[in-house]
Amino acid sequence: MPPFLIAQTPRACLENHCLIVPPNLGIPEREIFNRLSTAIYQTEGKDYIAVRNTVEQTETCRQGYEVLVLVGIDIKQLSKIEREQVDSKLIYYLHQFEILVTKTINWKTEHSLIVQRPELEIWGEDSYFKQLPRVPISSRVKAFIKKKISGNE
Repeated sequence: MPPFLIAQTPRACLENHCLIVPPNLGIPEREIFNRLSTAIYQTEGKDYIAVRNTVEQTETCRQGYEVLVLVGIDIKQLSKIEREQVDSKLIYYLHQFEILVTKTINWKTEHSLIVQRPELEIWGEDSYFKQLPRVPISSRVKAFIKKKISGNE
């Protein structure tokens, strides 16, 4: 499975927190929640790098984290320079994500806790991300994908 991006925003209008993923990701919702929850406080793990920004929620004066996570890369195999380049690319896409959240998505009509957006798929297909070393997907995710394919959900 190639690397992919997932994100969270606290600015989903009245709904506040929302997870944003590529279409047809094929990852269990619990896995998405767990990864984003971890990435908020730990921006690097064995198979991901995350960037975050503190933002003000749309309908309140409270602040929260907007997080963008690149999942599926083998961190141990990355050099310091490669990590810096990944961070730089992710920061660029985090700015694009801010535009997506504040100007593109219509939160008056979008009320799902998990929103699928093609932008995350497009950004995740960045040629630099594609050439990074990958980690195998977990057995839990493999089992989920197998169930989806066989129709035994």
